[in-house]
Amino acid sequence: ISEEDEKVVINNRSFIGSAIVKRVKPCPNSSCQKLNVKMGDDNLIICNDCLEQYCFSCAKPINGLQHFQKKCDRYT
Repeated sequence: ISEEDEKVVINNRSFIGSAIVKRVKPCPNSSCQKLNVKMGDDNLIICNDCLEQYCFSCAKPINGLQHFQKKCDRYT
């Protein structure tokens, strides 16, 4: 692999890594804190471990969809 190709590979890995990091947030439940991945464009996240519902945009626990009517966009 050439030096130029190696730089491209490193840049691609860096880009992919930063894209993944932007789609991962910990559960806001203080007794859980498990990492959850945003799939698609829905900001309603349900923790895979404790089932807490929270908003991916603001990371606040939510109870019902009225949160998205007042504070954050449901889809981004």
